[in-house]
Amino acid sequence: MSGAKSKIVVTGAAGFIGMHLCEHLVAQGFDVVGIDNLKPAYGGPWSRLRKERLESSLGLQIIQMDLADTSRLSELIELFTGSTVVHLAAWPGVKSSHENPVDCVRANILAFANVAEAVAQAKAERFLFASSSSVYGDLGVKEAVREEQATGTNVKSLYASTKWMNEQLGKSQSESNGIPTIAMRFFSVVGEFGRPDMACWKFYKSTDEGLPVTLHGANGGARNFTYVKDAVAIVQKLIEAPLVGFEAVNVTCGEPIETITMLNEIEKNLGRSSERTVIKTPDYDIEKSWADLTKVEALTGHTSQTPIATVVERFSRWYTLNAKDN
Repeated sequence: MSGAKSKIVVTGAAGFIGMHLCEHLVAQGFDVVGIDNLKPAYGGPWSRLRKERLESSLGLQIIQMDLADTSRLSELIELFTGSTVVHLAAWPGVKSSHENPVDCVRANILAFANVAEAVAQAKAERFLFASSSSVYGDLGVKEAVREEQATGTNVKSLYASTKWMNEQLGKSQSESNGIPTIAMRFFSVVGEFGRPDMACWKFYKSTDEGLPVTLHGANGGARNFTYVKDAVAIVQKLIEAPLVGFEAVNVTCGEPIETITMLNEIEKNLGRSSERTVIKTPDYDIEKSWADLTKVEALTGHTSQTPIATVVERFSRWYTLNAKDN
């Protein structure tokens, strides 16, 4: 599949990954259409600021839409016709899903079903959607997890359950309509314009302000931290990869690191130490994410990983200029 000048519709375009993906795709010559409801689950001005960035730097207008609103189905079908659809809009966060279960289900189940139906009726060229490493539960504690190891029996949170349900609906739809479909299992994406409820942001803000930092479990557990620009480069290659039918793909690169390593880099960058409190890992959280990279490397050829020190340095520069007072 050649992606040159192809039309790509990105939902959640004013979200963290969505904004970076739109910028990347436009730079690669794609015709991009963005959709977002501009109501981030984590509050704050961030969706608006990302939207303004896309509009000012790219001239990309964001269509404001509640994807769970079935009355907008015909509009979605028109937008999706002749397009590749990259569905990133969702209610994010493991902890937040338990605090706001109704909102999570509406955004992650009802909206997804609406989008999947529009994809089918529009006969879209390809459908990619955001799943999550959380579908593996604790399978990654002892070994790198392969895509086929997820069975739905290991999920530990409502958020993970909604993502697994997305995968089952996406697979069923692809089998019935023949549209190539990819469930993108993102692993702990970090970087500039990220979410304030994520570890990198919380650690940086607390350390900068001299507040205590809370770690879940010894050394904060471990994650396949994925720099957002590495993630969107992988997504672009998945858009163009040869594919028939349905695939779930681990979207990450490199090896997992202990969360405390990221905190150490933040402290080094700020030139100050933080007070650290270690608590038991919550039941809904996982101790370690560790991805097998065989499939993603075969489909995309992407193997490079931006070092965590570089990620923290770039986040620090962005945070100081854009987020310190928000």
